[in-house]
Amino acid sequence: MLVLADDLTGALDTSVKFKTSLNQALVLNSLEDLKAFVGNDLSMNIISLNTNSRNLDQQSAYELMIKYISSLKDLIGHTSDFSKIQVYKKIDSTLRGNISGEIAAFLDTNFVDKIIFCSANPEQKRVVVDGFLYVDGKMVEETPSGKDPFSSVSSSSVVEIINAYRTHKVAHISLRRFEKYDYEDRTLRNVIAENQIISFDAITQAHLGQIIRLYTEISKRNRVMLCGSAGLADALSKERVFNNKRILVISGSLHPVSMSQMDFLINKDSSIRHLEYNPEHSVSENIEKVIDCLRDSRKCSFRTFSVFSRERKNVMNNFWINLGKRLSSIENLILVINGGETASLILEGMEQSVLNIDKEIIEGSVMSWTEKGNIIITKSGGFGTSETLHEIIRLIGGESFDSDNNG
Repeated sequence: MLVLADDLTGALDTSVKFKTSLNQALVLNSLEDLKAFVGNDLSMNIISLNTNSRNLDQQSAYELMIKYISSLKDLIGHTSDFSKIQVYKKIDSTLRGNISGEIAAFLDTNFVDKIIFCSANPEQKRVVVDGFLYVDGKMVEETPSGKDPFSSVSSSSVVEIINAYRTHKVAHISLRRFEKYDYEDRTLRNVIAENQIISFDAITQAHLGQIIRLYTEISKRNRVMLCGSAGLADALSKERVFNNKRILVISGSLHPVSMSQMDFLINKDSSIRHLEYNPEHSVSENIEKVIDCLRDSRKCSFRTFSVFSRERKNVMNNFWINLGKRLSSIENLILVINGGETASLILEGMEQSVLNIDKEIIEGSVMSWTEKGNIIITKSGGFGTSETLHEIIRLIGGESFDSDNNG
């Protein structure tokens, strides 16, 4: 993964979106630093380049980017094989900098065929509506960022910013015209085919998720570069890590907080197929229900109820261990386990004695990787509020990447 940003903080806050415990992330501050990486395999690592071009003029930024692109071609091959490595051009979410000149450099050198553009960062109250950027409800040119003495923003129009250095073949896709960014929409596909730069409205994180899915489809046929804020980078990172994975939420904790968390999740997210342990069925029959659910559905949840005897306790322990054995053979899986004892038994069954700790998703909920590349998220049974499990699913992209979510 290669990230290009026009200042240091942008290089840092974008590369950290893609950092996991399974890769290395480095920020380089000069062209010479980049040249030193020629010949290295970057497919598993994150290299973020600070071009330090925010406060240059458009022509100088264009010429500097041409030099960087020459080194990039040496780094990833003159064919710009994006099937092996992704390139992300980070821009300021308030449209400061020499965006037009830098984009022109990528197109003039034939480094890319198309550019997907979106500066929105909804979580920071920076949204694009009808092609205009708003910050906290105001046109960006009317805000302090827009009046930056070193890098002011001359217009709130995204297309005008894109064309400030040179007029490009650009189309802006508005939510007023398209309720959802779906590649199956023939009209949308035609607009994309006819233009080099496609810019998008975005009001919510779900809209950014739709843009990423669209980018994925376009990339199958073209060399495409994403150009966006840290918000769009966050959506891309979720797609890279979490998308196309099955999600299984398991609650073996009998704590009242745990029970309320599962109730909230079931009632809030209708896309989750929910199962409960049936004591009238055998352990193997209950396990098969879970495995069948994972085959048929992208998101499943499972829980138990009260254990009234030591004999029933032993049955449930046996169930969790044997469920873990079956889950160990499933790929592209995210396990969200509510309850420490339950997690230990499942991991015992998976023969997973070592976890590669990644990060804390939210307080008290830790994400780890198994040796086979599956994701385990564990949470203490009595920890959090009734909304905690639902919030975990939201944060890992379980909501924003649902195909039926219009945002």
